Amino acid sequence: MNAVVLAVVSYLFIPLVLGLFPPTQAVSETLQAQNLALISGALDAFVAAIPDLIPWP
Repeated sequence: MNAVVLAVVSYLFIPLVLGLFPPTQAVSETLQAQNLALISGALDAFVAAIPDLIPWP
């Protein structure tokens, strides 16, 4: 569980810190786009799996 929390904090914190400095803003924007794509894909997969989780009579 600690590893998951550390990964989430890293994914959110590193782009924030990099965005503070002008030379690394492009890297920050790229990381934010990748993080958004990752989260969007995970949510799409979860929503697609919901019908399989509900037993139909």
